[in-house]
Amino acid sequence: MNRMRASQPSRTKYPLATIAAYGPDNRRATKLVVGVLHRRGQKDANPMRTWSTDVGDARNDPMIAAEVADWLRSQGITSYDLMSVAISLAALASAALLATIVPARHAARIDPIIALRVD
Repeated sequence: MNRMRASQPSRTKYPLATIAAYGPDNRRATKLVVGVLHRRGQKDANPMRTWSTDVGDARNDPMIAAEVADWLRSQGITSYDLMSVAISLAALASAALLATIVPARHAARIDPIIALRVD
């Protein structure tokens, strides 16, 4: 007889942080937004902080990286799970690739004369 097992408690340790990068295209991020979740079930990342740059990529700026690390430590974030970071980066890269390939394949099938025609 199959019985449902009681769900095991989550091994997620709080507080935990989330980092999002925004930019004008998929090659450059001009803004980093970092949020912290302090307890299980928290709906909004609060506190949240933003860093931005007008020149270069915010993800590769050593000054921004140092400020983000200092801010995370001040919020109680003490360790970094490298496997979670690697999986997150792979998922984001896959989503970005899919988001560029699907529309490009669709556009490649359309006759240019029809696409440029103005009704």
